[in-house]
Amino acid sequence: MSTASSDLPFTGFTFSDAVSALNVSPAAYKASHPSITGGLVVGAVVIVGNSPPRMLLIQRAPSDGWPLNWECPGGGVDAQLDATLLQAVARELFEESGLVAAHIEAVLEEYEFGDGGDRWRKITCLVRVEHDGRHDAPPPPVTLAPDEHCDHVWASEEEVRLAKCDGREIRFAYDGAVKQTFVDALQRHGAV
Repeated sequence: MSTASSDLPFTGFTFSDAVSALNVSPAAYKASHPSITGGLVVGAVVIVGNSPPRMLLIQRAPSDGWPLNWECPGGGVDAQLDATLLQAVARELFEESGLVAAHIEAVLEEYEFGDGGDRWRKITCLVRVEHDGRHDAPPPPVTLAPDEHCDHVWASEEEVRLAKCDGREIRFAYDGAVKQTFVDALQRHGAV
C-alpha cells in the first residue's frame, strides 16, 4: 500500500497495489497507451457501510450533458492539476461531492471510447472515503457542485438494480452503461 501526499485536502489518500499502474502522470499514462488521442476521464465509485452497503449516486445538472441522469463523481483529468491519475480520481471526487478519498482500492472499469475522431479512455475506481467506519453510521454528508450536479442519493444494491431510490426514478447516464458497473462494485464490496 502506498500513500499520495500534499497539502490539498484530496491528496492524503492511500492506494492498493491493484491501482499502482495509475500512480503515474497523465502524460506518462498516455505515452504508454498510444491509442489514446483525446483525453482521460476518471470516476470514483464510493460505497459506505455494510448493512446494507450504500453507493453514492449523483444526478447531473439539467443544463449539463446527459441532463438529470445519474452517475458517480468523476470528470476529466487535468495535466495542470493532477500529478497522477490517482490524484485526478481523488480531486474529481472532492470537487463533485465534497468527500475526501481515504483509500483507492481497485479499478472497476477501464475502456476507450470515440469522440469526433479522438480516442478517449475512462477509468473508474472503487474509493473508500473518510467516514465513520461503523456499520450503522449514516453516510457522510455530500456537497454537490451545483453547476454540475443537482441531487444525490445513497443507494443499496437492490435500489440500483431497480433504478429507484428514496422515491426517485434513477435514469443512469451513458445509456445506462454505468448501472452494471455500480452493481459489480457493490458485489465486489461485499466480497472484500
